[in-house]
Amino acid sequence: MDLDSYDTETGEQEQASAFEQGNPEPTPHHAESKKSRGFITTWTGFVILAVVTTLVASIEMITTGSLGWFTGVAFVVACIVVALFIRASDLSTAVISPPLAFLLAIIISTQFAAVGASGNLWLHEATTMITSLAFNAPWVFAGTGAALIIVLMRASASRRANAKAS
Repeated sequence: MDLDSYDTETGEQEQASAFEQGNPEPTPHHAESKKSRGFITTWTGFVILAVVTTLVASIEMITTGSLGWFTGVAFVVACIVVALFIRASDLSTAVISPPLAFLLAIIISTQFAAVGASGNLWLHEATTMITSLAFNAPWVFAGTGAALIIVLMRASASRRANAKAS
């Protein structure tokens, strides 16, 4: 299957590109270069962020009892990968999703710290989540900031390509 004529939005294969039909100028669908065209959808991007961060956070919570740099680095790398490969129509999702995915990872991974804890479970859960968010805020900011920079660069490149095409 020719990937240039495959429409990722609808899942259908187009009959021919604009160039093949005799129109040398690309249509808006083809204006974005192959290099910057993404293939990750909104939900796939969120799932990648959430699963990677949750798995690493859970492993780190089980082994060390707290979240640390290993979870932070995995989160930032996942943010960068999603921002690089998300579809152009879903670029804003790459910036909105990281904090939500990190919160979900903290909620799930702190359950391992609650096992065997004594005292009030709700108080333990609340303090574990709040301290995890507070101590890992730089990682959340770094991942979200890296995604924002990549998204702005991709959007700018896409606008320039569209301006040259028209």
